[in-house]
Amino acid sequence: AWLCDHLIHLKATILGLNEVTINALGKLEESSFIREHYWITATSTDPMSHSLSPHGCVILSQLPILEAFALTVTGSDRPAVVIKVNVGDQSI
Repeated sequence: AWLCDHLIHLKATILGLNEVTINALGKLEESSFIREHYWITATSTDPMSHSLSPHGCVILSQLPILEAFALTVTGSDRPAVVIKVNVGDQSI
């Protein structure tokens, strides 16, 4: 609940969260504010959520997510999450 309350006040267009647990992801999904304002790279029922064991990265975006990637990072046992969005007429 604390996390969701603070996200409301940030008003971030794109927000990367690290050390997210499945439980925290569930709280984000339950938040009506998050559901109404953000696309999210993982859901508790999504196969990508296995990367959140015991915790991992999640990106919230007010811009529609065109693609999401889980990239292997040398020296890390968890993947990095990268998204592609449209900004104006460009994909970034």
